[in-house]
Amino acid sequence: MERKDKRLLLFLLSITCLAGYAFAEHQPGETQDFGSIPFVWCPPGQFVMGTGSAASAEGDPSWFSDEQPAREVTIEKGFWISRSEITREQWALYMQTRPWAGVDSEENSALAATGMDVRACREFAEKLGDSIKSKCTLPSEEEWEYACRAGGTDPEYGCASLETLGEYAWHRWNSEGGKLHPVGQKKPNAWGISDMHGNAWEWTATPYLPLHNTGESGLSGYSVIRGGSAAATPVFLRCASRLGRADSAGSPLLGFRVIIVE
Repeated sequence: MERKDKRLLLFLLSITCLAGYAFAEHQPGETQDFGSIPFVWCPPGQFVMGTGSAASAEGDPSWFSDEQPAREVTIEKGFWISRSEITREQWALYMQTRPWAGVDSEENSALAATGMDVRACREFAEKLGDSIKSKCTLPSEEEWEYACRAGGTDPEYGCASLETLGEYAWHRWNSEGGKLHPVGQKKPNAWGISDMHGNAWEWTATPYLPLHNTGESGLSGYSVIRGGSAAATPVFLRCASRLGRADSAGSPLLGFRVIIVE
C-alpha cells in the first residue's frame, strides 16, 4: 500500500473512532461540575410516566387522579441534572439573597434553598446558564420523573420501594417531624441523583393540569411541584406524585433543581 493510501486510511479510521466516542461520550450517572455545582448525566430513553389503574386501586382514588392516564414518554435528548436540590450556598453564590431567612433560623449552607417562588428559580437557572454559556432551566415534569425513576423497576418508587424508602428519603416518619436536612445524606438512585424523594418539594417548568397529557393549557399561574418533602407521608414521595402550586407561593419546604441541555 502506498504511503498516501495509508495516510488516507489512518485519517478515515481516526474520524470513525472520534464519531464513536462522541456517541458514547456520556454514561448514565456520569458526573460533572458546572458553575461549582455537581451535575449528573441522564441519557435519552423511554419510560412510563404516571400511575396506572392498578396502583390507584390500592388507595384513595383522589391521591392518584392527577397522575393519570399513565403513558409512555420518550426523552429524545439527554440532559444534565443537578445532583441534589440547589443548596443555600449555591443559591447565594448566584443570587445574593436569603429567601429562607426569617422562616428557618438554622444557618446551614448545605440545606436545600427554599422559600423562593418559581420566577426566582427560573432567574437562578438563567444566571447559571449565562455563567457557563449553556442552556439551563428548571426540568419539565417529564424530565423530572424520568430522572427520579432512573431506570428503576418499582412502579411507585423507581430505584427504591416502600420498604427501603427510608434509605433514600427524608419523610415525615424519619425526619424529626418534618425537619429539612442537608442534601446528599441519603442513598442516591441508580444514576447517582440524591433527594429526588422527600426533603424538599421541587418546582418544575411545567404548568399544572389536573390531568396530564390532555393537550390543554395549564392552569394560569400554577406550576407542577414534585418529590414530596420531609413533612410528607410516603404516598407523596412516589415518582409520579404531583401537586399544583401557585407560581408566587414559596414555602419553607419547597426548593428546586436545574438541568442543562447540551
